[in-house]
Amino acid sequence: MLPLLTYFSLLRPEEWAKEEKLKDYVASFRLEMDRSFTPVTDIAARDVQFRSLEAFLKKLAFKEEFNMGVLLSNDLSN
Repeated sequence: MLPLLTYFSLLRPEEWAKEEKLKDYVASFRLEMDRSFTPVTDIAARDVQFRSLEAFLKKLAFKEEFNMGVLLSNDLSN
């Protein structure tokens, strides 16, 4: 008896599978920028995490730019 094989595909099952093979479909994932995979069912939660992180990093970058501007203006006034 042959072992059961599972394949990874970048195509949707409708694009590669015959009708009888669609029942063998396992799951869908999204490839993230950090090269991780997120199950389609978790995409909304993952997007919220990324948006929160982006907002935090933008605030942090703004604070650093502001502080650098204050430091430079103090150096120029001396």
